[in-house]
This record gives sequence, structure tokens and C-alpha cells, in this order.
Amino acid sequence: MSHDFSFSRISIGDPVRVREVTFFPLSGVPQAPISYTFIDDALERGDAVVEEVSEAGTVPELRLINFSESILFVLDGTELKGAKQNRVVNASLLIPPKSSTRIPVSCVEEGRWRFTTRRFQKSDFYSPPKIRKRIALSQRESMRSRRRYDADQLGVWEDVREVAQKAKARTATGALHDVFEGTQPTLREYEKSFSLRGTEQGGAFFVGDGFTGFDLFDRHGTYARAFPKFLRSVALEAVTSGLRATRPPEALRSELEAVFREIEEALFEKYHIIGIGEDYRYEGKLSFGKGLYYEGHLIHFSAFSR
Repeated sequence: MSHDFSFSRISIGDPVRVREVTFFPLSGVPQAPISYTFIDDALERGDAVVEEVSEAGTVPELRLINFSESILFVLDGTELKGAKQNRVVNASLLIPPKSSTRIPVSCVEEGRWRFTTRRFQKSDFYSPPKIRKRIALSQRESMRSRRRYDADQLGVWEDVREVAQKAKARTATGALHDVFEGTQPTLREYEKSFSLRGTEQGGAFFVGDGFTGFDLFDRHGTYARAFPKFLRSVALEAVTSGLRATRPPEALRSELEAVFREIEEALFEKYHIIGIGEDYRYEGKLSFGKGLYYEGHLIHFSAFSR
């Protein structure tokens, strides 16, 4: 794959450890020559709306209408709440201006299929890494054979039930959002301990002693906008994992460097399915991941442990 930087040149900052989570700030990505608006900002201003595709609705797709003159950046794992059931977005996307686009989603509220609102609202949470990982892994076959971002919906529901059980959270409709809301006091403890340092463009997280994943963006502003949600999602994963951090952070740094080397040497498959840009995916022995690129420039890259 031809891209505008080398993963071997990513700068890994000093680690921060809180309980079972170790966090490494990342930087060193050139800014892509494109202007875009973060989906949360567009929804807040009314420049975009997300709704069911019809009155009947369909679980794996929603309609995103972009009223603005700007390209919209939609981050995978974004939770959208309301309408007939809460969903999370299956892939990072660049949505053209003045467009109506069907976007791929997974349901994270198994027990509801009725309207509570006509349009979706933004949420303060992203999917935990475990659910994002399942969605990304299960998309491989559908992307290759059907050119779709279909995910393992039954597996996603199973993950939500497991997280709710471990968090001892009450949810009448099996909603992941209720699990986040029910664990807010604990999640706030993590939020108080982690903060941005001003220049980072992403972060790598270890829960316990193992690599969990990382997200990397082409600019600090996008990461800063997403960071609080990322932190909550990783914190929820940590408090429901039962894992403990025993290895020194420098040992984890070496593992992260090995992941970057693997990505640098990986063979990527290229897809162009929805919106603007290209979707590149790889699978390695240590990790697997995917990147959204625009004309060879990285917009968002995420990777997870095998």
C-alpha cells in the first residue's frame, strides 16, 4: 500500500497508567489535504441528520443526510441513539457534501424495535474495543464477496449482554448505552486521570498486560474531539475485563513497536464501498486493522489485537 508516511516513524509518547489501563499518546501523521467536519458537530448544528431508511426500518443500515457544503467524517464505533433502536457505525466514512447516504451499522439495543424519536441523536460513547473488534473481524467476508460492511449482529448482541452482566448494569432493552450510563461514576475516575497533552493525533491502549488497540488520525483536532469517548469506551472494557496490569510500561512499548513494524510490512486489501476515499485492511499475527485514506493520505487508522 502506498501512503504518505511510515508507521515506523510514528512517535510514541510517555505512557500513563491508571489501574489496569496503560495509554501511549501517538503523533507523527501528516495532515491530509482535505477539509472535513466531524459528524458530532454536524449533528449538533443541524447540518446533518441520521434516520431510519424507511418507516419499516432495517437493522443494518441507516440514512445519513448531509445538508452542508462540507465533507463529513464519521468514525467507526460511533453510537447513534434513538429512532427504532440504538446503533453503532460499522466503518469510518467520508460522506460527500449535499448527499443522502446509506451507512452500515450494528444494533446495540437488542430489546427495542419501535420509534422513540424520528431522528437519531449523538451519544457520549463509542463502542468498547471488544465490540469494534468483532465488527471489524466479521466484515472480512462480506466486504470481499458482497462489497458490504455487514457485521456479526448476533455476536454484537452477545458482547453487549456480556458487558452488561459483568458491569452489573440494568437495562430494560439490552442497550449498551444503559451500561455506559450505569457505570459513569467509575468511568469518571479514568477521565480525571487521563488528559491530552496538546499535539497527539491518537492513542494506543493496553488493558491488563496485552495490547488492546490504537486509533490514529491525520490531525490533533479530530482526535481531541473523539478522545473523551475513546477514553470512556476503553475504561468500560477495563472495568469489565477482570485483568490486571503487571508488566512494566516499557515492555508494552516494545509490543506496540512490534505492531507498527507488522503494519509497515503487511499486505493490504483495498476497498471503495461508501462515500469518498479508500478503505485499506490488513491481517497480521499480532494485530489486524483498517485505515480510511483520501488520495493516499491517512484520515483514520485503527488496529486491534488478534
